[in-house]
Amino acid sequence: MEVNRCLKADCEANAVISTHPKGDYFVTTCEKGVLKLWHVESGTGVQLRGHTRRAGHVVFSPLGEILCSCSSDHTLRLWNTE
Repeated sequence: MEVNRCLKADCEANAVISTHPKGDYFVTTCEKGVLKLWHVESGTGVQLRGHTRRAGHVVFSPLGEILCSCSSDHTLRLWNTE
């Protein structure tokens, strides 16, 4: 297998990653509750802030229009990805 692209995520090694159903985007989690939504082709990312502690689970809805994150701050957040 060959590496296609390497992105600087600015997150710890145990970050959680989830891939958008269409494969255009993926999301990573960081220690301080910040999520980052990445565009695969361009390699650019947008920070999603709202959790006060690390999100341990992230998942896209089946069509990818909603991202759900669950954090150790005892909150569940729904993010509109469109």
